[in-house]
Amino acid sequence: MTGAPFELSRMRCRVPEVPEEARQRSVAAARGFAALGEPARLLALRLLARWGTLCVCQLQAALLLSQPTVSHHLRVLRDAELVEVERRGPWAYYRIRKDAVKRLAAELLDLL
Repeated sequence: MTGAPFELSRMRCRVPEVPEEARQRSVAAARGFAALGEPARLLALRLLARWGTLCVCQLQAALLLSQPTVSHHLRVLRDAELVEVERRGPWAYYRIRKDAVKRLAAELLDLL
């Protein structure tokens, strides 16, 4: 017997092809799901969905977390493209990116 103990060429089943687009969508979805894996971030997203636009100080008060911790969580949500920020002078206001959240929900529904 030559080669690795498990060779795809000897398999009796067909190996599915994975288009590059599907791989890229999976990476983006995983980033979004990972961002929502922290309760404070999920709650922040819920608050933004309910209230529309909130300042960091409003989120800090609602989440009962320090400003640096809230900023960290918002950065993770921003990096996952689930929220966007608008600067108004020294204040930062966040809002949910509904299109991105809908895409994330669609990824889950595609599994059914």
